Amino acid sequence: MPRYFFHISDERGWTKDHEGSQFDSVKAARVEAVKASKTVVGQQLIKGRSLEVALAGKIVVSDEHEQVLFAVKFSEAVHADESGA
Repeated sequence: MPRYFFHISDERGWTKDHEGSQFDSVKAARVEAVKASKTVVGQQLIKGRSLEVALAGKIVVSDEHEQVLFAVKFSEAVHADESGA
């Protein structure tokens, strides 16, 4: 099963995912990236960051070869349904 890495890019810089997670497909990884983005935004708001700052980041997903597959902007994820659309 392929391993995907969810790196976070936000106003604080770049946080690299060194462990990764296994998913059946890129589509499954995208669904999880959308969910994770929503969680990160929620955590930022709880910590008192402004909505503008909380929505400014993104999750960049790469494969085992460090090839970037896609990115999910936090500002887009909060409007996406659970299918990752």
